Amino acid sequence: MPTDELDLLIVEDDDGFRDTALRWMERKGHRVEAAANGQEALKLCDRRHFEVAVVDMNMPGISGLEFLQRLRETNVDTEVIILTGQATVENAVAAMKLGACDYLTKPCPLAEVERRCLMAAERGRLQ
Repeated sequence: MPTDELDLLIVEDDDGFRDTALRWMERKGHRVEAAANGQEALKLCDRRHFEVAVVDMNMPGISGLEFLQRLRETNVDTEVIILTGQATVENAVAAMKLGACDYLTKPCPLAEVERRCLMAAERGRLQ
């Protein structure tokens, strides 16, 4: 598994989880930006390329699926991992159809989130 630094985007409306994930990933050596909602995240994506985006499914305003759909209109090479506290088979299938590379259920240890981000980045590089 690769151990290089990643350019990550964390999109999460839960302040505590977002801030903890941001600090944890930075301590692991990754370059990380964080957004509290989908609209803020799309603006960040307009200014910077991210290898991987970890996106909460249920956010106010733009949902994780809507963010993914809009991102794919302009940016096809950012790998997207959907993170949700209310997992359903229907949502997982919808996310994968829109181009998500992974789907994680909260609570999920940050070490597992990082592992999945590294795998997603490697997958993106191989395509």
